Amino acid sequence: GGSWALYMLSYCYISDVTEEQARSYRLAVLTMTTYCSLIFGTALAPLLMMSQQSLNPYPLIFFLSAFLLLVCAIYTHYCLEESVVVELGEETSFFRCSHVRDSILSCFQSRSGYARTMLFLIAALLSINVFVNEGESAVMYLSLREMFSWQLLDFSTFNCFVNITAGLGAFAGVWLFSSLMGLPNMLVVALLFMPRVARSLIMALAHSGLHFYISAAIATFTSAHSPLCRTEISRMVPKKDLGKVFALISFLESLSPIIATPLYTLVYQLTFLYYPGAVYFFSAAFCVVAVLLAIIVYVLQRIVRGECYCSDLVRDSHVQTVD
Repeated sequence: GGSWALYMLSYCYISDVTEEQARSYRLAVLTMTTYCSLIFGTALAPLLMMSQQSLNPYPLIFFLSAFLLLVCAIYTHYCLEESVVVELGEETSFFRCSHVRDSILSCFQSRSGYARTMLFLIAALLSINVFVNEGESAVMYLSLREMFSWQLLDFSTFNCFVNITAGLGAFAGVWLFSSLMGLPNMLVVALLFMPRVARSLIMALAHSGLHFYISAAIATFTSAHSPLCRTEISRMVPKKDLGKVFALISFLESLSPIIATPLYTLVYQLTFLYYPGAVYFFSAAFCVVAVLLAIIVYVLQRIVRGECYCSDLVRDSHVQTVD
């Protein structure tokens, strides 16, 4: 499962231990801390590389990574209280094929108020975002080196700027649009992806490196879409099925890089000699699709009003017995 399983479990835990009113903020904090970790990692890796005089600095880097993961595991085990208590009998096996079958049936079962359709649309929207981000990451350094002769230090500086704006935008966007302005979550998501379209177009038409910084600043609040989408999912799915739905979405998100990386690489190979920034038009087209998906979900929510939401919005700790 790797990092996708970790994210999925984090979303489930936050949904379990927070009330519906505060869930968006908690998920936004999780998104912000993720970007903060990317900033520190991007800044620290070159320093570790330069600090080692030997030809092989990688043992130190991987040792530090292993140590930090061990600290996280110890903290999780001893400091975080379980939100779901699972009771296993003596003859009960935790890993059973029936669990997989039940998870699939739970994700595809019919729900009131077009909730199932909305869940699939939101899952597609989140997968498109991962698809675009992973695809651009695969070719961005190559395109910037081709367009503006950027070196690794220039790209690392830009990458830190992108992560800073995205991390701040995730938290500030939830507060500004959902709390202060009181806009519906999916309407906010549709609005947030419009600057993402503009970002890709600016990158495609850029004539200097400054334009890339401007594009990143324009899309500052786009990262707030993730906590807002997952908050909507937690409101439409009962607690007993929430982990199964998040698992399916994490699975779809994990598949996106497998398709995005070779596809973006192919597009870049076909266009970089003539127009190195053409690959970002590809991103803009996918972001337009994401805008349309968010609008469709918002319209469906307006049609059915509150029928798509579960009555059990306040989720307390509970005991679940595994058959």
